[in-house]
Order: sequence, then C-alpha cells, then structure tokens
Amino acid sequence: SEQGLLLPEPRDINTFELVTTDGTPFTQDHFRAHWTLLFFGFSHCASICPASLDVIKRAYTTLKQAHPDLQVVFVSLDPLRDKPAILEKYIHAFNTDFIGVSGKTNVLRKLQSQFGVYSARDQAMGGNYQLQHTASIFLVSPKMKWAGLLNAGIKPEDFVKAVNTGIGKNPG
Repeated sequence: SEQGLLLPEPRDINTFELVTTDGTPFTQDHFRAHWTLLFFGFSHCASICPASLDVIKRAYTTLKQAHPDLQVVFVSLDPLRDKPAILEKYIHAFNTDFIGVSGKTNVLRKLQSQFGVYSARDQAMGGNYQLQHTASIFLVSPKMKWAGLLNAGIKPEDFVKAVNTGIGKNPG
C-alpha cells in the first residue's frame, strides 16, 4: 500500500558497528527489546530528510504512548560532513530522544545493502553536494529483525496507523 509494506517473514539483520553522536558504539544489539524506526539520510539533505523526520516527529508522541520503548534512529550516510556535533544538533532539532548514528563508509554501505537502501553522491562542485537516497523508514522488531518499511511521504496520522499495524502483526 502507499503507507508501506510488511515483510511476510521478518529478516535477520547482520552484525554491524556504527557510532552514536556521543561516541558510543551502536550495534544490532541496540535493536533488542524495543521497536525501532530506522531512517537513512544526511543533515545537508534539502527536502526528503527534513520532511520525513518531521512526519516521524509529529507521529512520535502518539506512538510513544502506545509503545513506550519505541526508538528512532537516524543513520547518516554522509560521515564526511556529519561530524557528531553536527549530526546531534540536526537530529535533536526534531526530537531530543532521536538517536543519530554514523560510521565508516564501508560499514554504512553494508548496513544499507541489508535494507536495500540506495545512495549516490551527485557531482556538485566542492563540498556542497547532495546525496540521492532511498527515503523509506524501516521498522525493526525487538527480536532485532527487519519487519517492514514505511513510506515517509504520508500524513503523520497515517504513519501512526502503519506503524501500529506493523507492530500488531509482529508481536514481541
């Protein structure tokens, strides 16, 4: 549907190690025991990231009431420019609960490929480039499995419904 897609069989997520904005390692173990909304992007993004994060931000309060352990994780695909302080300021402008992570390009690429996330740098001059990237938001279960993907371009209330549906179909 336009709201997203639930995987008939949730998929395992292979091990990885990224780093949060405060320097703590962030691995697949951080998905254990709570639902996670996972989104890939970058802080210099002109439209898709701010719009998607705004939808998540507006849905978050409602979702948090139903799922107190829900976490939102934003993975920066632009480690070159998204230094920890910049990434933290960016993600916390949406909600201070949101977690920003990044890491080495090869680790990011491996994680992206697990979720089928495309990204490519455009050929702008100098440091003012944009990244073209997949805009889906991924639903990760407390069993550390990829359970579904959500369309970022929907209304916050539809986003809430889609997340609740995804969680409801994957108990535990």
